[in-house]
Amino acid sequence: MKRLLIESLTSVFIRVLGSLSAFGLTYVIAKQFSSIDAGYFFFFLSMLFISSSICRFGLDNVFLKLIGEKSILLKEDYITLKSGFLLTIINSIFFIILTYIFYQLQILPWFIFTGLCVSLPVFNFVFLFGMISQGQSKTIISVLILNILINFITCMFLYFLNFTELHNLVFFYICSIFFVLLLCFCSNLNVTKRIIISKTDFASVIKKSFPFFIFTFNGQMQIWFGQFCLGMFTLSSAVANFAISLRVSLLLSFILVAINIVIAPKIAYCVRHNEHSNLKKLIMNSNIIIYVISLPVFIIFFLNVELIIDLFGAEYSEDLSIIYILLLGQLVNVLTGSVGYLLSMGGHERDLKYISLFSLSILILFSFILIPIYSEVGAAIATCTSIILQNTISAFYVKKRLGINIFAILGRSA
Repeated sequence: MKRLLIESLTSVFIRVLGSLSAFGLTYVIAKQFSSIDAGYFFFFLSMLFISSSICRFGLDNVFLKLIGEKSILLKEDYITLKSGFLLTIINSIFFIILTYIFYQLQILPWFIFTGLCVSLPVFNFVFLFGMISQGQSKTIISVLILNILINFITCMFLYFLNFTELHNLVFFYICSIFFVLLLCFCSNLNVTKRIIISKTDFASVIKKSFPFFIFTFNGQMQIWFGQFCLGMFTLSSAVANFAISLRVSLLLSFILVAINIVIAPKIAYCVRHNEHSNLKKLIMNSNIIIYVISLPVFIIFFLNVELIIDLFGAEYSEDLSIIYILLLGQLVNVLTGSVGYLLSMGGHERDLKYISLFSLSILILFSFILIPIYSEVGAAIATCTSIILQNTISAFYVKKRLGINIFAILGRSA
Protein backbone atom coordinates (compact mmCIF):
# COMPACT_ATOMS: atom_id res chain seq x y z
CA MET A 1 0.00 0.00 0.00
CA LYS A 2 2.80 2.42 0.90
CA ARG A 3 4.63 1.86 -2.37
CA LEU A 4 1.42 2.16 -4.35
CA LEU A 5 0.55 5.35 -2.49
CA ILE A 6 3.95 6.92 -3.26
CA GLU A 7 3.79 5.93 -6.92
CA SER A 8 0.17 7.08 -7.16
CA LEU A 9 0.84 10.45 -5.54
CA THR A 10 3.77 10.97 -7.90
CA SER A 11 1.55 10.09 -10.83
CA VAL A 12 -1.24 12.31 -9.49
CA PHE A 13 1.12 15.27 -9.19
CA ILE A 14 2.43 14.80 -12.73
CA ARG A 15 -1.10 14.20 -14.03
CA VAL A 16 -2.26 17.40 -12.34
CA LEU A 17 0.38 19.21 -14.35
CA GLY A 18 -0.97 17.47 -17.45
CA SER A 19 -4.53 18.53 -16.66
CA LEU A 20 -3.35 22.07 -15.97
CA SER A 21 -1.52 22.16 -19.31
CA ALA A 22 -4.70 21.10 -21.16
CA PHE A 23 -6.76 23.52 -19.07
CA GLY A 24 -4.21 26.27 -19.70
CA LEU A 25 -4.21 25.72 -23.46
CA THR A 26 -8.01 25.77 -23.51
CA TYR A 27 -8.03 28.96 -21.42
CA VAL A 28 -5.49 30.76 -23.60
CA ILE A 29 -7.31 29.79 -26.81
CA ALA A 30 -10.67 30.89 -25.38
CA LYS A 31 -9.20 34.25 -24.36
CA GLN A 32 -6.98 34.89 -27.40
CA PHE A 33 -9.31 33.68 -30.18
CA SER A 34 -12.94 34.21 -31.02
CA SER A 35 -15.40 31.44 -30.14
CA ILE A 36 -15.69 30.67 -33.86
CA ASP A 37 -11.93 30.24 -34.35
CA ALA A 38 -11.66 28.30 -31.09
CA GLY A 39 -14.41 26.02 -32.33
CA TYR A 40 -12.53 25.37 -35.57
CA PHE A 41 -9.38 24.47 -33.64
CA PHE A 42 -11.21 22.07 -31.33
CA PHE A 43 -12.81 20.53 -34.41
CA PHE A 44 -9.30 20.01 -35.78
CA LEU A 45 -8.25 18.35 -32.51
CA SER A 46 -11.31 16.08 -32.61
CA MET A 47 -10.38 15.00 -36.14
CA LEU A 48 -6.75 14.42 -35.11
CA PHE A 49 -7.54 12.35 -32.01
CA ILE A 50 -10.30 10.28 -33.63
CA SER A 51 -8.24 9.54 -36.75
CA SER A 52 -5.18 8.77 -34.61
CA SER A 53 -7.19 6.32 -32.53
CA ILE A 54 -8.29 4.56 -35.72
CA CYS A 55 -4.76 4.47 -37.18
CA ARG A 56 -3.20 3.08 -33.99
CA PHE A 57 -5.72 0.21 -34.14
CA GLY A 58 -5.44 -0.55 -30.43
CA LEU A 59 -1.68 -0.97 -30.62
CA ASP A 60 -1.10 1.42 -27.72
CA ASN A 61 -2.74 -1.03 -25.32
CA VAL A 62 -1.01 -3.98 -26.99
CA PHE A 63 2.32 -2.28 -26.29
CA LEU A 64 1.26 -1.49 -22.72
CA LYS A 65 0.25 -5.07 -21.95
CA LEU A 66 3.25 -6.57 -23.74
CA ILE A 67 5.80 -4.49 -21.85
CA GLY A 68 3.94 -4.36 -18.53
CA GLU A 69 3.67 -8.13 -18.08
CA LYS A 70 7.38 -8.80 -18.71
CA SER A 71 10.57 -7.60 -17.07
CA ILE A 72 12.71 -8.30 -20.16
CA LEU A 73 11.54 -8.01 -23.76
CA LEU A 74 12.28 -10.95 -26.05
CA LYS A 75 13.01 -11.05 -29.76
CA GLU A 76 9.37 -11.71 -30.67
CA ASP A 77 8.31 -8.73 -28.58
CA TYR A 78 10.40 -6.38 -30.70
CA ILE A 79 8.82 -7.96 -33.78
CA THR A 80 5.44 -6.95 -32.36
CA LEU A 81 6.66 -3.40 -31.66
CA LYS A 82 8.10 -2.92 -35.15
CA SER A 83 5.01 -4.38 -36.82
CA GLY A 84 2.88 -2.04 -34.74
CA PHE A 85 4.80 1.08 -35.74
CA LEU A 86 4.74 0.13 -39.43
CA LEU A 87 1.03 -0.66 -39.28
CA THR A 88 0.29 2.82 -37.94
CA ILE A 89 2.23 4.33 -40.86
CA ILE A 90 0.21 2.30 -43.37
CA ASN A 91 -3.05 3.24 -41.65
CA SER A 92 -2.01 6.90 -41.54
CA ILE A 93 -1.32 6.96 -45.28
CA PHE A 94 -4.71 5.42 -45.97
CA PHE A 95 -6.43 7.96 -43.69
CA ILE A 96 -4.60 10.86 -45.35
CA ILE A 97 -5.88 9.69 -48.75
CA LEU A 98 -9.40 9.50 -47.33
CA THR A 99 -9.03 12.97 -45.84
CA TYR A 100 -7.90 14.30 -49.23
CA ILE A 101 -11.16 13.04 -50.76
CA PHE A 102 -13.17 14.94 -48.15
CA TYR A 103 -11.02 18.01 -48.80
CA GLN A 104 -11.71 17.83 -52.53
CA LEU A 105 -15.42 17.64 -51.78
CA GLN A 106 -14.95 20.88 -49.79
CA ILE A 107 -16.18 19.21 -46.61
CA LEU A 108 -12.97 20.02 -44.69
CA PRO A 109 -11.29 23.46 -44.39
CA TRP A 110 -7.80 23.58 -45.88
CA PHE A 111 -5.99 24.00 -42.56
CA ILE A 112 -7.64 20.87 -41.12
CA PHE A 113 -6.65 18.84 -44.17
CA THR A 114 -3.07 20.12 -44.13
CA GLY A 115 -2.77 19.76 -40.37
CA LEU A 116 -4.00 16.17 -40.40
CA CYS A 117 -1.71 15.15 -43.27
CA VAL A 118 1.38 16.52 -41.56
CA SER A 119 0.65 15.65 -37.93
CA LEU A 120 -1.17 12.31 -38.03
CA PRO A 121 1.78 9.88 -38.50
CA VAL A 122 3.94 11.86 -36.08
CA PHE A 123 1.23 12.06 -33.43
CA ASN A 124 0.70 8.28 -33.67
CA PHE A 125 4.40 7.66 -33.01
CA VAL A 126 4.36 10.03 -30.03
CA PHE A 127 1.40 8.18 -28.53
CA LEU A 128 2.98 4.75 -29.01
CA PHE A 129 6.25 5.86 -27.43
CA GLY A 130 4.27 7.25 -24.50
CA MET A 131 2.59 3.86 -24.00
CA ILE A 132 5.97 2.12 -24.14
CA SER A 133 7.14 4.37 -21.29
CA GLN A 134 3.95 3.63 -19.35
CA GLY A 135 4.51 -0.11 -19.78
CA GLN A 136 8.03 0.35 -18.40
CA SER A 137 6.49 2.11 -15.34
CA LYS A 138 8.21 5.35 -16.33
CA THR A 139 5.28 7.37 -15.07
CA ILE A 140 6.78 10.84 -15.34
CA ILE A 141 8.09 10.35 -18.89
CA SER A 142 4.81 8.79 -20.00
CA VAL A 143 2.66 11.65 -18.70
CA LEU A 144 5.05 14.23 -20.12
CA ILE A 145 4.78 12.63 -23.55
CA LEU A 146 1.04 11.92 -23.56
CA ASN A 147 -0.43 14.83 -21.60
CA ILE A 148 1.89 17.75 -20.93
CA LEU A 149 4.55 18.66 -23.46
CA ILE A 150 2.45 19.25 -26.57
CA ASN A 151 0.00 21.49 -24.72
CA PHE A 152 2.74 23.26 -22.78
CA ILE A 153 4.89 24.00 -25.83
CA THR A 154 1.86 25.27 -27.75
CA CYS A 155 1.03 27.57 -24.83
CA MET A 156 4.59 28.92 -24.92
CA PHE A 157 4.27 29.67 -28.62
CA LEU A 158 0.99 31.46 -27.97
CA TYR A 159 2.40 33.46 -25.06
CA PHE A 160 5.66 34.61 -26.62
CA LEU A 161 4.57 35.06 -30.25
CA ASN A 162 1.10 36.38 -29.38
CA PHE A 163 -0.45 35.44 -32.72
CA THR A 164 -4.20 35.48 -33.34
CA GLU A 165 -4.45 33.72 -36.71
CA LEU A 166 -6.06 30.30 -36.64
CA HIS A 167 -3.70 28.71 -39.16
CA ASN A 168 -0.72 29.76 -37.03
CA LEU A 169 -2.27 28.05 -34.02
CA VAL A 170 -2.59 24.79 -35.97
CA PHE A 171 0.96 25.19 -37.32
CA PHE A 172 2.59 25.66 -33.93
CA TYR A 173 0.54 22.83 -32.41
CA ILE A 174 2.00 20.58 -35.11
CA CYS A 175 5.51 21.93 -34.39
CA SER A 176 5.00 20.94 -30.77
CA ILE A 177 4.13 17.38 -31.83
CA PHE A 178 7.32 17.12 -33.89
CA PHE A 179 9.40 18.41 -30.98
CA VAL A 180 7.94 15.83 -28.61
CA LEU A 181 8.61 13.04 -31.14
CA LEU A 182 12.27 14.09 -31.23
CA LEU A 183 12.40 13.81 -27.44
CA CYS A 184 10.79 10.35 -27.68
CA PHE A 185 13.51 9.12 -30.01
CA CYS A 186 16.25 10.54 -27.78
CA SER A 187 14.79 8.95 -24.62
CA ASN A 188 14.24 5.52 -26.26
CA LEU A 189 17.40 5.06 -28.35
CA ASN A 190 18.03 1.45 -27.30
CA VAL A 191 14.44 0.38 -27.88
CA THR A 192 14.35 2.23 -31.21
CA LYS A 193 17.51 0.47 -32.43
CA ARG A 194 16.14 -2.97 -31.51
CA ILE A 195 12.85 -2.17 -33.23
CA ILE A 196 14.55 -1.07 -36.46
CA ILE A 197 16.56 -4.28 -36.88
CA SER A 198 13.62 -6.58 -36.04
CA LYS A 199 11.41 -8.46 -38.49
CA THR A 200 7.65 -7.98 -38.89
CA ASP A 201 4.54 -10.08 -38.34
CA PHE A 202 1.46 -8.06 -39.25
CA ALA A 203 -1.06 -10.91 -38.98
CA SER A 204 -0.20 -11.63 -35.36
CA VAL A 205 -0.25 -7.95 -34.40
CA ILE A 206 -3.64 -7.30 -36.02
CA LYS A 207 -5.13 -10.31 -34.23
CA LYS A 208 -3.84 -9.04 -30.87
CA SER A 209 -4.82 -5.43 -31.39
CA PHE A 210 -8.40 -5.58 -32.68
CA PRO A 211 -10.17 -5.94 -29.27
CA PHE A 212 -7.96 -3.16 -27.87
CA PHE A 213 -8.77 -1.03 -30.90
CA ILE A 214 -12.50 -1.11 -30.15
CA PHE A 215 -11.88 -0.17 -26.51
CA THR A 216 -9.42 2.64 -27.27
CA PHE A 217 -11.45 3.99 -30.17
CA ASN A 218 -14.57 4.11 -28.00
CA GLY A 219 -12.69 6.04 -25.32
CA GLN A 220 -11.51 8.61 -27.85
CA MET A 221 -14.97 8.87 -29.39
CA GLN A 222 -16.48 9.63 -25.99
CA ILE A 223 -14.17 12.62 -25.78
CA TRP A 224 -14.19 13.86 -29.36
CA PHE A 225 -17.29 12.59 -31.20
CA GLY A 226 -19.62 15.17 -29.66
CA GLN A 227 -17.33 17.95 -30.86
CA PHE A 228 -17.08 16.35 -34.29
CA CYS A 229 -20.88 16.10 -34.67
CA LEU A 230 -21.37 19.64 -33.40
CA GLY A 231 -18.89 20.78 -36.05
CA MET A 232 -20.93 18.98 -38.69
CA PHE A 233 -24.44 20.04 -37.58
CA THR A 234 -24.07 23.37 -35.79
CA LEU A 235 -21.96 26.51 -35.56
CA SER A 236 -18.29 26.32 -34.57
CA SER A 237 -19.07 28.42 -31.47
CA ALA A 238 -21.17 25.49 -30.23
CA VAL A 239 -18.11 23.24 -30.62
CA ALA A 240 -16.06 25.62 -28.48
CA ASN A 241 -18.79 25.83 -25.83
CA PHE A 242 -19.08 22.05 -25.54
CA ALA A 243 -15.30 21.49 -25.75
CA ILE A 244 -14.60 23.82 -22.85
CA SER A 245 -17.30 22.21 -20.67
CA LEU A 246 -15.97 18.76 -21.54
CA ARG A 247 -12.37 19.67 -20.75
CA VAL A 248 -13.38 21.12 -17.40
CA SER A 249 -15.35 17.95 -16.56
CA LEU A 250 -12.38 15.78 -17.54
CA LEU A 251 -10.37 17.42 -14.78
CA LEU A 252 -12.44 15.31 -12.37
CA SER A 253 -11.03 12.09 -13.83
CA PHE A 254 -7.38 13.13 -13.62
CA ILE A 255 -6.89 11.00 -10.48
CA LEU A 256 -8.30 7.93 -12.25
CA VAL A 257 -6.01 8.50 -15.22
CA ALA A 258 -3.06 8.97 -12.87
CA ILE A 259 -3.82 5.74 -10.99
CA ASN A 260 -4.30 3.84 -14.26
CA ILE A 261 -0.85 4.92 -15.41
CA VAL A 262 0.63 3.29 -12.30
CA ILE A 263 -1.47 0.13 -12.01
CA ALA A 264 -2.05 -0.85 -15.67
CA PRO A 265 1.33 -2.61 -16.03
CA LYS A 266 0.91 -4.07 -12.53
CA ILE A 267 -2.45 -5.57 -13.52
CA ALA A 268 -0.84 -7.17 -16.59
CA TYR A 269 1.99 -8.54 -14.42
CA CYS A 270 -0.36 -9.98 -11.76
CA VAL A 271 -2.53 -11.70 -14.34
CA ARG A 272 0.49 -13.04 -16.24
CA HIS A 273 1.90 -14.60 -13.04
CA ASN A 274 -1.48 -15.71 -11.57
CA GLU A 275 -1.19 -13.42 -8.54
CA HIS A 276 -4.95 -13.04 -8.04
CA SER A 277 -4.80 -12.08 -4.35
CA ASN A 278 -2.26 -9.36 -5.12
CA LEU A 279 -4.50 -8.15 -7.94
CA LYS A 280 -7.48 -7.80 -5.58
CA LYS A 281 -5.34 -5.97 -3.05
CA LEU A 282 -4.02 -3.67 -5.78
CA ILE A 283 -7.54 -2.72 -6.90
CA MET A 284 -8.76 -2.24 -3.33
CA ASN A 285 -5.89 0.11 -2.48
CA SER A 286 -6.13 2.03 -5.74
CA ASN A 287 -9.88 2.56 -5.27
CA ILE A 288 -9.30 3.96 -1.79
CA ILE A 289 -6.92 6.54 -3.25
CA ILE A 290 -9.32 7.33 -6.10
CA TYR A 291 -12.32 7.88 -3.82
CA VAL A 292 -10.47 9.90 -1.19
CA ILE A 293 -9.15 12.38 -3.74
CA SER A 294 -11.89 12.44 -6.39
CA LEU A 295 -15.03 12.87 -4.28
CA PRO A 296 -13.94 16.15 -2.63
CA VAL A 297 -12.84 17.42 -6.06
CA PHE A 298 -16.28 16.58 -7.46
CA ILE A 299 -18.03 18.46 -4.65
CA ILE A 300 -15.82 21.52 -5.21
CA PHE A 301 -16.44 21.43 -8.96
CA PHE A 302 -20.20 20.89 -8.56
CA LEU A 303 -20.59 23.84 -6.19
CA ASN A 304 -18.39 26.20 -8.23
CA VAL A 305 -19.26 25.33 -11.82
CA GLU A 306 -20.34 28.83 -12.80
CA LEU A 307 -17.21 30.40 -11.34
CA ILE A 308 -14.96 27.94 -13.22
CA ILE A 309 -16.71 28.37 -16.57
CA ASP A 310 -16.74 32.16 -16.20
CA LEU A 311 -12.94 32.08 -16.35
CA PHE A 312 -13.21 31.40 -20.08
CA GLY A 313 -15.67 34.21 -20.78
CA ALA A 314 -19.34 35.00 -20.29
CA GLU A 315 -20.32 33.47 -23.65
CA TYR A 316 -19.33 30.02 -22.37
CA SER A 317 -21.51 30.07 -19.24
CA GLU A 318 -24.92 30.64 -20.81
CA ASP A 319 -26.07 27.02 -20.31
CA LEU A 320 -24.49 25.30 -17.29
CA SER A 321 -26.58 22.17 -17.75
CA ILE A 322 -23.93 21.01 -20.26
CA ILE A 323 -21.16 20.72 -17.69
CA TYR A 324 -23.47 19.31 -14.99
CA ILE A 325 -24.41 16.46 -17.33
CA LEU A 326 -20.77 15.84 -18.25
CA LEU A 327 -19.71 15.90 -14.59
CA LEU A 328 -22.26 13.17 -13.85
CA GLY A 329 -20.68 10.95 -16.49
CA GLN A 330 -17.19 11.57 -15.14
CA LEU A 331 -18.34 10.85 -11.58
CA VAL A 332 -19.52 7.38 -12.65
CA ASN A 333 -16.28 6.94 -14.57
CA VAL A 334 -14.27 7.68 -11.42
CA LEU A 335 -16.42 5.60 -9.05
CA THR A 336 -16.13 2.48 -11.21
CA GLY A 337 -12.34 2.74 -11.15
CA SER A 338 -10.01 0.88 -13.51
CA VAL A 339 -12.60 -1.54 -14.91
CA GLY A 340 -11.42 -1.07 -18.48
CA TYR A 341 -7.83 -1.96 -17.69
CA LEU A 342 -8.92 -4.87 -15.51
CA LEU A 343 -10.68 -6.45 -18.47
CA SER A 344 -8.11 -5.51 -21.12
CA MET A 345 -5.01 -6.38 -19.10
CA GLY A 346 -6.77 -9.32 -17.42
CA GLY A 347 -7.25 -11.37 -20.58
CA HIS A 348 -10.92 -10.52 -21.14
CA GLU A 349 -10.49 -8.32 -24.20
CA ARG A 350 -13.40 -10.06 -25.92
CA ASP A 351 -15.87 -8.94 -23.25
CA LEU A 352 -14.47 -5.43 -23.35
CA LYS A 353 -14.77 -5.37 -27.14
CA TYR A 354 -18.51 -6.07 -27.07
CA ILE A 355 -19.12 -3.66 -24.19
CA SER A 356 -17.27 -0.94 -26.11
CA LEU A 357 -19.19 -1.66 -29.31
CA PHE A 358 -22.48 -1.34 -27.43
CA SER A 359 -21.61 1.95 -25.70
CA LEU A 360 -20.12 3.31 -28.95
CA SER A 361 -23.37 2.49 -30.77
CA ILE A 362 -25.33 4.35 -28.10
CA LEU A 363 -22.98 7.33 -28.40
CA ILE A 364 -23.35 7.55 -32.18
CA LEU A 365 -27.11 6.94 -32.16
CA PHE A 366 -27.84 9.47 -29.42
CA SER A 367 -25.49 12.03 -31.00
CA PHE A 368 -27.18 11.91 -34.39
CA ILE A 369 -30.63 12.09 -32.78
CA LEU A 370 -30.02 14.68 -30.05
CA ILE A 371 -27.36 17.07 -31.40
CA PRO A 372 -29.42 18.43 -34.34
CA ILE A 373 -32.25 19.15 -31.87
CA TYR A 374 -30.51 20.13 -28.61
CA SER A 375 -27.02 21.11 -29.84
CA GLU A 376 -24.45 21.10 -26.99
CA VAL A 377 -26.91 19.68 -24.44
CA GLY A 378 -27.63 16.80 -26.80
CA ALA A 379 -23.90 16.13 -27.16
CA ALA A 380 -23.52 16.14 -23.38
CA ILE A 381 -26.41 13.68 -22.90
CA ALA A 382 -25.03 11.31 -25.56
CA THR A 383 -21.52 11.43 -24.08
CA CYS A 384 -22.70 10.98 -20.49
CA THR A 385 -24.99 8.06 -21.36
CA SER A 386 -22.22 6.25 -23.25
CA ILE A 387 -19.74 6.68 -20.39
CA ILE A 388 -22.19 5.45 -17.75
CA LEU A 389 -23.16 2.36 -19.77
CA GLN A 390 -19.55 1.55 -20.61
CA ASN A 391 -18.38 1.67 -17.00
CA THR A 392 -21.32 0.05 -15.22
CA ILE A 393 -21.44 -2.91 -17.62
CA SER A 394 -17.65 -3.27 -17.38
CA ALA A 395 -17.90 -3.30 -13.57
CA PHE A 396 -20.43 -6.14 -13.80
CA TYR A 397 -18.09 -8.19 -16.01
CA VAL A 398 -15.10 -7.51 -13.74
CA LYS A 399 -17.10 -9.09 -10.92
CA LYS A 400 -18.25 -11.95 -13.15
CA ARG A 401 -14.90 -12.79 -14.76
CA LEU A 402 -12.35 -11.83 -12.12
CA GLY A 403 -14.41 -12.06 -8.93
CA ILE A 404 -13.48 -8.49 -8.02
CA ASN A 405 -16.08 -6.07 -6.70
CA ILE A 406 -14.57 -2.71 -7.57
CA PHE A 407 -16.62 -1.03 -4.82
CA ALA A 408 -15.32 -3.34 -2.08
CA ILE A 409 -12.70 -0.95 -0.75
CA LEU A 410 -12.84 -2.54 2.72
CA GLY A 411 -11.17 -5.69 1.42
CA ARG A 412 -14.21 -7.89 0.90
CA SER A 413 -15.19 -9.27 -2.45
CA ALA A 414 -18.94 -9.41 -2.60
